Amino acid sequence: MMCLRLFMWRVTIGKPVEQGNQRLLTNDSTALTGSDCLRAAERRALSTIMAAEDQMKATVVALILDSKTEEAIQVASNWYRVSVPTLGIGVVEGKTKGVAAVYSQKRKEILAARREFMFDPFVMIHEFYHHLRSVSGHHRGTEKQADRFALDFIDAYRRLAAARRAEG
Repeated sequence: MMCLRLFMWRVTIGKPVEQGNQRLLTNDSTALTGSDCLRAAERRALSTIMAAEDQMKATVVALILDSKTEEAIQVASNWYRVSVPTLGIGVVEGKTKGVAAVYSQKRKEILAARREFMFDPFVMIHEFYHHLRSVSGHHRGTEKQADRFALDFIDAYRRLAAARRAEG
């Protein structure tokens, strides 16, 4: 659908339409308004942004699975325009039982309890969410929201992997 003017016009399939001294052409037979044109442009732009965001999320997951966690966190930090947290192995005092990793807000550091958790996308992205929320100035993120954030990255990875398998 091609939008040429920000006012309402009548359209005939494939033929130019005269309205006043304006000549307009489109490929369908609907009446459009300027706000319809803007919404269509916004949808296309949003679709492009969402595709780029899905690509970034899939890249982050793939890098973590390839044991390139530092690079993955760098990519995510650049996307969200926040500082890059440091990564380490260990635990914060008092946070040892049943914990795969923690985020230390004071040190701006993601600490994995064991080395294998450094290469678990869910764990690393979950903790990156806590970094993202604390750096943004309003850390009100819950564990449930951090889980959703991490699962969204993993879902984007799965969608893109399935699309690539379907292509060839």
